[in-house]
Formats: sequence, structure tokens, C-alpha cells
Amino acid sequence: MLSPKTFRYLPLACLLFSLAALAAHPNPFLGKWYGSSRGDQWQEFTLVIQPPTQASAGHLSGDILLDDGTDLPLSHIHIEGRHIVMQLSSPDGDTYTISGTLRHGQLSGKYHSDNSAGTWKATRTKPTQ
Repeated sequence: MLSPKTFRYLPLACLLFSLAALAAHPNPFLGKWYGSSRGDQWQEFTLVIQPPTQASAGHLSGDILLDDGTDLPLSHIHIEGRHIVMQLSSPDGDTYTISGTLRHGQLSGKYHSDNSAGTWKATRTKPTQ
């Protein structure tokens, strides 16, 4: 028979088990991705998706860093299963919606704004120059 003291530690044990399970199955979208887009012009970029933090009010955060040094913060990131939807505002005021799917370790999808559209893809491996 278990004593009442044993039940006092049950919530802590459940929390530790849950944290261990999360660590064993990290979000596959998190981290750094190297990619390119095709549309009006070809553009290389680095996509960085960061886990929720207290500073981000518990939401995913991220940036797209263009090869010319422009940093475009993502204003919205939504992940459901293997699909991701992101939004950002460009320096010229356009709002871009970027959608993609994770397959075999590669992200790929489409982007669009009122003035532009195209496709994109990204992998974990930085392309060699």
C-alpha cells in the first residue's frame, strides 16, 4: 500500500516525465534552415525558428535573414503537424504569407503578398559556395 507521502511526489514525477518526453521529441521545425526562393527574383536566405520564451509571450519566434544582410522578423508562426505558416512585413510595407511542408528533412512551399509570389525550399545544410 502506498503512503500519502508517496502521492505528494506524483505531480513532480509526472512533470519530469513530460519534460523528458518533450526533450526526446523536439519540434522538428526549430533551429536554423538554409534556403532559397524563386519568384520575381532568386534570393538566398537563412530561416531561424526559435522555441517559445517568456519574452515571446509563449509563442514561437523567428527571423528570415537575407543574403544581403536584411533581417526580417516573423510576426506570426503557426505549426500544425508537418505544415508551417509564417507571416512577415517587408521593409517596403508588403505583408508576406509563407506556407510550407516538412518532408524528408526539407522544408518547401509557397509565399505571396499583394505584389509578389513564388516558391521556396530550405534544408539544414548550408549550401557550399
